[in-house]
Amino acid sequence: MPLWVWPQELPIAGQPDGPHLIISRYIDELKKSEMPKLLFHVQPGAIVPPETVEMCKREFPNLEDVFLGESRHYVAEDFPHEIGEKVAEWSDRIAT
Repeated sequence: MPLWVWPQELPIAGQPDGPHLIISRYIDELKKSEMPKLLFHVQPGAIVPPETVEMCKREFPNLEDVFLGESRHYVAEDFPHEIGEKVAEWSDRIAT
């Protein structure tokens, strides 16, 4: 069921309205927030394409981005150790 529902809720070109509005509002808040942020991205970047990564780097204060490499499926499955190590390093760094 989740694999059927999730693609239908993924906003593409502003549709469907509900998820698009939620994500737009979330992005607006991230642009205002000084809270530390960590962004993982991959190539080709189907969910977070390069232009979105560049927007985040330009407009989100206190953002650190991590390019993981090439991934064509689930990023967390392709880079579990790298993600865990980077989150631990980042968390330790911002906590001090």
